Amino acid sequence: MAATMRTIAAPHPSHRPRARHRSRVVRTNALEIADVVRVATDGGVVLAGYVASDLVAQASESRTATRDADECRSDDECRVPAAPQGLDVIRLNRYAAFGWFDGCISHVFIRWLDASSLEWTNDAVLRCFEQVAVDMALFSPCWCALFLISMEAMMMDTRLPLRASVSARLKGEFNDLLAGNLAFWIPANAVVFGAVPVDYRVATFSAINFAYTVALSLWAEGEKEKSGDDVEERVVEPAREAEVVEEVVEKI
Repeated sequence: MAATMRTIAAPHPSHRPRARHRSRVVRTNALEIADVVRVATDGGVVLAGYVASDLVAQASESRTATRDADECRSDDECRVPAAPQGLDVIRLNRYAAFGWFDGCISHVFIRWLDASSLEWTNDAVLRCFEQVAVDMALFSPCWCALFLISMEAMMMDTRLPLRASVSARLKGEFNDLLAGNLAFWIPANAVVFGAVPVDYRVATFSAINFAYTVALSLWAEGEKEKSGDDVEERVVEPAREAEVVEEVVEKI
């Protein structure tokens, strides 16, 4: 009877552990959703940067082609080049697709690099140097290869097998692309890794890339105008010399 009374008098099991477990699951799911949102946000930011950069590049190329065509029409022996027919939407879509991919993998890599570098050293300057070194040695070569492979695959050119066209593009452009990336991004990475909080690094890289594209487009246009002026001067100078010779002959 006493045992029965003790059993009856025993407190009922509490449901709090199950509630705590449910709250942990909710928190975990919320953190995972937040991580996905951050990755998607960085992907969208870089996508927008790629689209804006290509719009600037296409506008620059169109102006250059139009100027070349105008200069060529004044020369009877010159063959007028084909001018771009408006906006190349297919090319823009290729850059948009790769921009999304680039933003997502950059988010994951930069987060991993920031967390891992905390275990390497406590010195801020050395940590920045190590992050730049790892980024240049690991991420940049992979990015260059992925960029060329993705762009070639999305071209969908059926004249060559995909494997052959990708191999040819890697052999022809990989070294130059990697060298250009290293020359430009080493100092830029030092600034970003040293001064920009990790949450804003992907967006900062995208802004720098956009500014770099605009600068390259303006430089290319300037070089084209300069070369055109040089050609005109080389054509005008012999004409002036001929006029001087004719005047001398007439005086004689």
